[in-house]
Amino acid sequence: MPARSSVHRHTVQVRDIPLEVFEAGGGPPVLFLHGLTGAAASLDTIQVLSEGYHVFAPSHPGYGESARPAAVDAIDDVAYIYLDLIEQIAAEHGPVAVVGCSIGAWIAAEVAIRSQVWISSLVLSTPLGVKVGGPLELDVLDMYAVTPKVVREAMYADPDFGIVDFSSMSDEQLQVHFRNLEATALYGWKPYLHNPKLLGHLPRITTRTLIVQGDSDGFISPALPAAYRDAIAGSTLETILHAGHEPEREQPQAFGSLVADFVSRVSVLQNS
Repeated sequence: MPARSSVHRHTVQVRDIPLEVFEAGGGPPVLFLHGLTGAAASLDTIQVLSEGYHVFAPSHPGYGESARPAAVDAIDDVAYIYLDLIEQIAAEHGPVAVVGCSIGAWIAAEVAIRSQVWISSLVLSTPLGVKVGGPLELDVLDMYAVTPKVVREAMYADPDFGIVDFSSMSDEQLQVHFRNLEATALYGWKPYLHNPKLLGHLPRITTRTLIVQGDSDGFISPALPAAYRDAIAGSTLETILHAGHEPEREQPQAFGSLVADFVSRVSVLQNS
């Protein structure tokens, strides 16, 4: 097995917007779109994927140290920025496998319904973005109406995994933490963490797609990953054990191996 490479953090200009990007590895390109806790929280997964792939993991606009112009205030704005980034990556490295987690999976789906020209395969892990329950049914835990302890218990198979020790964080880390929370609220406040029209557009996705869920995810209804699977023709749904809403963080080796195997199989099929 190839050795894991170190992760290099730098800035990439996309439409004159400075995006923080974590980059590692070599080989076919993978664009990793992070979940609610930000790109820096997924470095273990980035390194696992870098064993066989050239991984680009940007912080979404407003997250981490990425800029967020005032005009970028909705998920579709972010999707168009990533369409441009995918084109930039593909121009140098060829078609890109797109891997999205949670809010990043929502963004990845919004990207794919617009254009799949440069997307070689698609992975949507614990995806937000759609609503399948009735008006009074919660498809996603209202994290603004419960305590942090309740959120941790819903988010993780091991609730202690989600404990944040603010006393040990640097000023920079604290700033990133609260920027991430602010950006999530901005993009997902109303309607709450979904686009009412997205489910109807998902059948436009023809790229080979893997849906991933954690077996202990109490943050979203299991109906959400199932809805993505049912709406995207030919897609498959896989479950990672001992993981909640962030399997990429709780089980980085299992998640990375599952994704790498899927991307590799798709590549073989496309080249056969």
